[in-house]
Amino acid sequence: MSTSAAKVSFAASAFVLSGFLAGCNSPDVSEAMPEGAEEEDTIQPSSEPSHPNPHDAEDVDVSRDVAMRAVATAADAEGGTAIGFLKEKEDSDDTGMYVQLLGDNGGLREVHTAPEGTSTLDTNDEGEADDELTGLADRAEVPLLRAMEIAQGESPGPVQSAQLESRETDDGDGLVVWVIVTQGPADENTVVIDAESSAVVPEGDNPLEDNNIGGDPDTAPEE
Repeated sequence: MSTSAAKVSFAASAFVLSGFLAGCNSPDVSEAMPEGAEEEDTIQPSSEPSHPNPHDAEDVDVSRDVAMRAVATAADAEGGTAIGFLKEKEDSDDTGMYVQLLGDNGGLREVHTAPEGTSTLDTNDEGEADDELTGLADRAEVPLLRAMEIAQGESPGPVQSAQLESRETDDGDGLVVWVIVTQGPADENTVVIDAESSAVVPEGDNPLEDNNIGGDPDTAPEE
């Protein structure tokens, strides 16, 4: 399998889950709106880190979620940096979870773990990462395990998928973000986390209305 095809396959599978978010019912966030802010106001990202120790994952309790256990198990077994996670593949009958690792030499590997996340089943070599993915990974200072922990604090529930992406910004520098999907009591939610600072990033034109995931009402523009 070519590098591009492998990367596209993993990324496409990872975001099948998040595609359902468009149909999710928005929660009542009237109490979260800051005084004087209108519903159509665009909420800007907070620059405040979401954790006092965002750039380390040594103290993350991986027992809280099988997804975290799978990521930790894969990284310990194969080495490298975890840059993606998928709880299941719709086009596969295999049980278990999938963790994408980037090696120090730029090689990509997909590790298939057992359903409980405590052991590996097999590892597939996916070739060399392209320049775009390598660049994102180089800028990502927040480990995937820490990002998962932050996401669950924002939107409690088991992690379904996680992936590195880029986001355009007004200053042109762009953001590197973790896009993490969690399963809530009724719906799936997406939490977007700045992979450099750990700040939660608003998504959409009206994040306070649209799921309230990543919305920061304290930074609403003044009238």
